[in-house]
Amino acid sequence: MFLDCALCADVDYIVSGDKQMLNLKKIGKSRIVSPLASNKNFKPTS
Repeated sequence: MFLDCALCADVDYIVSGDKQMLNLKKIGKSRIVSPLASNKNFKPTS
């Protein structure tokens, strides 16, 4: 269900630790990344 919400919201990234989901790498235009990868890709803004 949350994947449907993510796709409807047209999100750029879905952060997941689920191995099966990570193997998909992408759903629609949304990239699926691990929590570790998301920490490396996103810098805090100030």
